[in-house]
Amino acid sequence: MEQEPKKNLLPNMGLKWSDKDHHFVGYSIAGITTSLVYENGGMVFDIGQGVPFHMGKQHYFITHGHSDHAGGLAYVLSQRSLWSQPPAQIYCLPHYIENFRKILDIWQEIEGYQFKYQLHPLSPGETVAIGKDFLPESEFRKSLRRGVSRAGSMFAK
Repeated sequence: MEQEPKKNLLPNMGLKWSDKDHHFVGYSIAGITTSLVYENGGMVFDIGQGVPFHMGKQHYFITHGHSDHAGGLAYVLSQRSLWSQPPAQIYCLPHYIENFRKILDIWQEIEGYQFKYQLHPLSPGETVAIGKDFLPESEFRKSLRRGVSRAGSMFAK
């Protein structure tokens, strides 16, 4: 009996989808890695293990400190610095700032050069002014749900 080939659940460049004129790329495998990029705004929501589609983005929002959501932070900042990209803006809950800074300081010491970044505390309910012409939050959530639904159907038998 011939076996069906396994489907690649972690493509090299993430799963891409669009909703109207808004473009996303990302993936989530519970407990392993989670990351979502909103291409229109150059925003990354969680960084997972750090992969190529994170490079060149300006704003990184870390929802919490688990390694499957934030483990690639040092890698991405290192690569951005090597490529002489402008400082990344990292937003996270206030109680993570000190520990993220410690981790990044250690990696900078190991690698022998300074990463370019700024850490910003962001509490629940606070907003960040990034630019214009982005989706309102309710529309953003709808676009994500539609994209996740389509991505899920790609892997369903």
